[in-house]
Amino acid sequence: MIDGTHIKVKVPREKKERFRNRKNDVTVNCQVVFDDQMRLINLNARWPGSTHDARIFRESELYPLL
Repeated sequence: MIDGTHIKVKVPREKKERFRNRKNDVTVNCQVVFDDQMRLINLNARWPGSTHDARIFRESELYPLL
């Protein structure tokens, strides 16, 4: 299973808009991947909240493998 989740963060004022998600929260958008036993096998927590889940997946190391 692959899913994205938003984690609220504090960022410098000049970067807030970049990290603001569609719900108006300031977040980091994290891609989380679990295997069929629900074990965490990949975590990517480097994208600002304004980034769409699909872009994070396309740019991930997993995309060419899947």
